[in-house]
Amino acid sequence: MINRILEELKKGPITFQELARKLELEPAILKELLELMACKGLVRPVRPECTPKACAGCPEAGKCHGPTYTGYEAAPGGTKPTGA
Repeated sequence: MINRILEELKKGPITFQELARKLELEPAILKELLELMACKGLVRPVRPECTPKACAGCPEAGKCHGPTYTGYEAAPGGTKPTGA
């Protein structure tokens, strides 16, 4: 599952909700996996600038409320889980 998450994140930043939908995971399970992956340096949360330009291509446009929006991306160099 970690490899599937990394494959999705390599495509670019994605919101938590969209990632859960794509992977067909319960949000609580995905949250635990992402937290573990962040501790291992594989992923990192991202918070885009709240500007009309930043929202133009965002799948969550109109749904977020400023700084509470969080997406995730693969961390630089975080392409393989340890022991994989």
